[in-house]
Amino acid sequence: MKIVSSIPGIGNLTAVTIIAETNGFELIKNKRQLVSYAGLDIREKTSGTSVKSKPRISKRGNRNLRKVMHFPALAASEPMKT
Repeated sequence: MKIVSSIPGIGNLTAVTIIAETNGFELIKNKRQLVSYAGLDIREKTSGTSVKSKPRISKRGNRNLRKVMHFPALAASEPMKT
């Protein structure tokens, strides 16, 4: 709990939700697995040579985890105002 909540933008409620949704990171072995489990991995849509769209997240993983991480990601990416 202490390590997860030390990440910028992550509060206590978000940390608890992350730990609960990942079952305490019991089955997560590396960061690639965590990103994929949350559905935040990048997928490119291509169709031969005619159709190519910009890369987007896959959204195939845990919806609750992705939802909880949205605002902390925005808060962490904002420049600090003094």
